[in-house]
Amino acid sequence: MDLENEYVHDVYRRLAAHCSNGAVGGDSHSSRANPKMWPNVRKFMERLPKGSVVLDVGCGHAKYSPQEGFVVGFDMCADVLCQCAKKPHFDGILADALRIPVRSSSVDAALCVSVLHHLSSVDRRKAAIEEIARCLRPRAQVMFYVWAFEQPNGQFSGQDLLVPWYLHELSKNGKPPLVRFHKDSTREQRIISNSIPVKVNNGRADGSFSPLNTVSLWIDNVFSKLWSPQKQAPKPPPPAVPTYIKKLQRTETIVSGIRQFSPALSRRLASLFCSVEEQLATELSEKIVNEAVTEALSTLQEVTFYRYYHVFRKGELEQLISAVPNLRIISSNYDNANWCVVTEKIPSSFTPVPCKIRI
Repeated sequence: MDLENEYVHDVYRRLAAHCSNGAVGGDSHSSRANPKMWPNVRKFMERLPKGSVVLDVGCGHAKYSPQEGFVVGFDMCADVLCQCAKKPHFDGILADALRIPVRSSSVDAALCVSVLHHLSSVDRRKAAIEEIARCLRPRAQVMFYVWAFEQPNGQFSGQDLLVPWYLHELSKNGKPPLVRFHKDSTREQRIISNSIPVKVNNGRADGSFSPLNTVSLWIDNVFSKLWSPQKQAPKPPPPAVPTYIKKLQRTETIVSGIRQFSPALSRRLASLFCSVEEQLATELSEKIVNEAVTEALSTLQEVTFYRYYHVFRKGELEQLISAVPNLRIISSNYDNANWCVVTEKIPSSFTPVPCKIRI
């Protein structure tokens, strides 16, 4: 969860203001402005009966909506939900994909677009699918989109990655960015080649590593212990959000030391030196200044954020869905560097039939 909190939730909160047009979706074109609905998603929504209630898990800026229906959207980013609160036929709720506050068997369809690949373990990805299935009525369908390992414009160095997002490549007030960037490569190629593979352990990133498979990683560990006992530890992954302003040195050293162990106690002790309101105002001011400096520097130098992804290999999403007993796969295809799978909730007396995978 530490990995998701830092490299997913915190990053999307910071990028929400830049991407009200949908420029920070989770798909392979997440670094370019693309407010339009994906063709497959549009067709899926158009097929829904009139008056359908659709569950949009990880709704973002709520760009998906049926022609005559209602969307209940869930997202963990309050900053994003605030920007789409007034959209018609849409109700946004701050909630976790693993704990959806919806009654069981109550919705007519669901979307899970660019969400599963941000979850840091197989168990959490499966739990999210099970939670979505719980909310569906019998025979209701859900569409999943995840970023594919198989890319047309490059080759990933692993499946668990910290993927760069270039703030300095955004246009400023409709004008091209001031920072010149790699003119001889596409944006997708730069994103893929500069993604950092990480080893995920209990929801945490242990650091970057170079071996591409488990065997080579094991061999590397054995040789390093036999011949290089003093080998340096792997470098920690880069911070998800760059920091340019150092924290101010405070005179309340006792409070600063206790803060990391008990935030509540540190605030009470701080009240002996200054009012709670003054302390909160100072902390908020430092946060705002740091964010403002980061955005200002994006016009003068390269500023890169990192988001966590698990990119799915061919058949991996289907295998994960097949482990959920009350879902059957309707269709599966490769769409614009993403895997798209449509499933249906099985009535209790239904025998599933295998589907054909199209590429």
